[in-house]
Amino acid sequence: MHAGRLAEAAGTFQVALTLLREAGYRIGHAVATWWYGQTLHELGRPAEARRIWRDCFTALLEARLLTRAEVDELPDQPVPEMPGPIGNML
Repeated sequence: MHAGRLAEAAGTFQVALTLLREAGYRIGHAVATWWYGQTLHELGRPAEARRIWRDCFTALLEARLLTRAEVDELPDQPVPEMPGPIGNML
């Protein structure tokens, strides 16, 4: 993604999300979901990006890394801010 190969990154994220979900690695899945949403947004696919970002927020809520109030605020932003738990991992 950071190298500018967005279409390639989108395909790679789809595979990664499947593997992370199957492995039960919820935090890794949430992080990959966030970046997949960013990639879709950069590709000009905002509706898909929003759906993916919602999946990220739900995963962070289920892992108790975000509160319901925090999750409810994020989708209202045109491009949601990176959730704190993901930013703290960088």
